[in-house]
Amino acid sequence: GDEGATGLGKNVSWTNLTKLSLADNNIGDEGATGLGKNVSWTNLTTLFLQKNYIGDEGAVGLGKNVSWTKLTTLNISIGAEGEAALRNRWPKIDIKSW
Repeated sequence: GDEGATGLGKNVSWTNLTKLSLADNNIGDEGATGLGKNVSWTNLTTLFLQKNYIGDEGAVGLGKNVSWTKLTTLNISIGAEGEAALRNRWPKIDIKSW
């Protein structure tokens, strides 16, 4: 849920992390925003967040991340406004919205 995702966002030791699947984990806006605050996952290429409860606010929070420069794939369940916010942040990545 949100508490766990926010805790993961504070992680500073997984510097070699390339793929992370948090699909179907009851993550909402708070958790997505918490994940977006992560600064150490600079090698992250793939993030699976589908089947959660992330709304537009969470998508905007996630999109504020500046460390995930290698991100190429994002699977997420969000609405059109949230998807647009993420596409503005990462225009070249493959975003699959469910």
